[in-house]
Amino acid sequence: MTLSRYVARLAALATAVAFVVSCDSRNPVAPCTGTGCGGVVVPPIGSDNTAPVVSVKLATGTASQDTIMYIGGNLAIVITASDNIGLSTISTSQRRAGLSSIVDSATFLPTIPTVTRNLTLDAATIARGDRIVFTTRATDGSSNNKTDSLVVAIADTATPVVTVASKVGTTVKGLDSIDVALVATDAAGIDSAGFRLVYLRGPGDTVKVFSRSGKPPTRTTTYALDLGFRISDTLPVGSYALVPFAADKSGLAARNVVPFVFT
Repeated sequence: MTLSRYVARLAALATAVAFVVSCDSRNPVAPCTGTGCGGVVVPPIGSDNTAPVVSVKLATGTASQDTIMYIGGNLAIVITASDNIGLSTISTSQRRAGLSSIVDSATFLPTIPTVTRNLTLDAATIARGDRIVFTTRATDGSSNNKTDSLVVAIADTATPVVTVASKVGTTVKGLDSIDVALVATDAAGIDSAGFRLVYLRGPGDTVKVFSRSGKPPTRTTTYALDLGFRISDTLPVGSYALVPFAADKSGLAARNVVPFVFT
């Protein structure tokens, strides 16, 4: 009799425990991963193995991986990245002459699907012959990352432009004063500018009388200077040419000839 009562009580206790468990609100609920979760599809942790898409190219749109960039031209670079889940960070480094530095970076919280970043090189910091490598790394919200690189070669084919700002008469005489005001311009920066006075003895036969020049104290793309002089009355009568010249930081030179005659 005692045994049967014990078995009955044990069965009743098991039934009560089962009922309590079935009513426990702390039972785990599967995470919401569908469009019903506020319209955003949240993938289960570890299920996103897709790396972002990233591109680094010149603003001119070329697809070359070894691109020439001209001083005085478009010095802009466009960086784009996208990801199916969302980008969390993007960072771009610049390597030149063995030295590397971060030139642009951003963190996105919350993540964003696409991003465009623009960089423009400072012409004052580059020189003809430089080779610069830009590398961009994009990382998504699942820590997947992707990099893209662009190699840029700096070139300069544009010679300086130098002009005589003041007017020189076509006919002068001994002891006349000549005001030679020069203006030289170049995107790479002017290294020096000046003029030569040459005597034209005949076709292809010239004799330099003298020259004067100057150098800007700091880097500048426009250099103006006044190098006036007086015509010596000992010079032979004939044809003379005033020859302005300039050289830029790339080593390119240009000149214009302004001939004049004095008696």
